[in-house]
Amino acid sequence: GLTISSGTLSPTFASGTTGYTVSVVNSVTSITVTPTVAESNATVQVQVNSGSYSSVTSGVASGSLALNVGANTITTLVTAQDGTTRTYTMTVTRAQSSNADLNGLAISSGTLSPTFASGTTGYTVSVVNSVTSITVTPIVTDSNATVQVQVNSGSYSSVTSGVASGSLALNVGANTITTLVTAQDGTTRT
Repeated sequence: GLTISSGTLSPTFASGTTGYTVSVVNSVTSITVTPTVAESNATVQVQVNSGSYSSVTSGVASGSLALNVGANTITTLVTAQDGTTRTYTMTVTRAQSSNADLNGLAISSGTLSPTFASGTTGYTVSVVNSVTSITVTPIVTDSNATVQVQVNSGSYSSVTSGVASGSLALNVGANTITTLVTAQDGTTRT
């Protein structure tokens, strides 16, 4: 037998089948594998992404196996009492993050109205006439997301999460500053 803590083996486990695929969502950062040997004198070891092999007791879950985003190779090596080996390979694909949310948004002048909340995407700010430019400091929720800002439909400029943007020139009257967050999988939010 061969089971995993998240996802589903494809195809269904059969002792003669040595290659499997599994898909898991991005929030699954690690899994365990539970191999069960057919003969009690056989031993079993597990490795992830060509790392070191770890011994596993038959019928007991392995230690936590860390998953990278994308394809991960988990190898289960079974060694018979006479030294014969058989390798079972699972390609576990961890999805990219779709989180395009901000965790924070600050401006250098004025006050956001309403107060920042991750689910709120529209704000107003009033500044005095002497304020001719401002900076925006967006903080992404997922460190794999990227962020850009633009003012009045101009060109987007990349911004590092948690760092103030370059100076954004303001016209007298209404100005639209757009913050574009792009998740790892390409999902966007403005």
